[in-house]
Amino acid sequence: MYSSTEPDTLRPVVCLGTFEHVVSPSRPEEQEVDYDVMARDYVKMARWGLPQW
Repeated sequence: MYSSTEPDTLRPVVCLGTFEHVVSPSRPEEQEVDYDVMARDYVKMARWGLPQW
């Protein structure tokens, strides 16, 4: 899943941090905001070359 030429510790940390705040919003009312944040995070992941989920 991960490229052997890059450190295995970098990608999982970024992905876990991203999905943690997207999947577990602090409040239901913030769901709309989370969708916006999630879209930007996916753009960031694409730029960083992270695996698409």
